[in-house]
This record gives sequence, C-alpha cells and structure tokens, in this order.
Amino acid sequence: MLRKWMVVICISLPMMIGGCGEDAQLLPPPYETFCPDAGIDVDLLVINKAPYETGHIPLSDQAFPSGQIPIYCTFWLTGDLCCTKVTVECVNQGTTVYRWVEDGNNIRTPQTVVMMPANGWLPGTFELVLFIDLRRVVESTFTVIE
Repeated sequence: MLRKWMVVICISLPMMIGGCGEDAQLLPPPYETFCPDAGIDVDLLVINKAPYETGHIPLSDQAFPSGQIPIYCTFWLTGDLCCTKVTVECVNQGTTVYRWVEDGNNIRTPQTVVMMPANGWLPGTFELVLFIDLRRVVESTFTVIE
C-alpha cells in the first residue's frame, strides 16, 4: 500500500510544483504578428512628364528634358499592404538621387510619386527601382537629356 502512495506522490509531485498549465512557448504567436504581404506585386508602373489622370493609363516616357521638374512615377499594386514599406528610388551611376518611402497603410492604387531631386534632374540615365520592404520588385530606366 505504501508503495502505491509513493508512486502516486512521485508522479503527481512534479505536476503540483510545475503546474498542469500549457507551456507558454508552445502557444501560437498573436494574430497581429502575421502579415500576408508576401504576395504583393506590381501590375503596372509608368514614368511620365504629367500626373496620372483617372481612367487613362499612359505609356511610360523614356526621355525627359533636363528642365523637367517634376517627373511622375505612377504604379498599381496588388495585394494587402497593411504592414509593408514601399520605396521608389532613382539611381544615377550608383548614387541615389531621389528616394520616396511610404508605409503601406498610406498607399493608394494607383499611387503617384512626384519625383523632384533636391538639385533638379541633371542629364543622365537613371534607374528607377520599386521595393516592397527589401524586395526589389520593378526596375525601369529613363534618360534626362539636355
């Protein structure tokens, strides 16, 4: 009889000391940490001398005069942007001359970015890159001529 009670005590003592509850490490993460933005993509991106007009999808301009200020970049995104950063960056010979960053909660579809570098658009070839978070999604080039 004593042996049975010893077995019961040995088995139940760790449960009484440690408790019978669930281990906190095994609980799933709270819903807020889940972000479905991995499927975001760009439907269309255009670079123009004039702002986007509703209902009219323009073709991208390839060359701009050096006096052109600003240059407009309009893009259409797919997916839910709730917890994403979108970046539009213009690079000339390895140097970023213009960068626009916006929280996904503030992005519209379509979204127009008014690109105006601090020193204006100097002649050269520019690479425009659109990032969603750190993912390089779209690349395009345009030229500013004298």
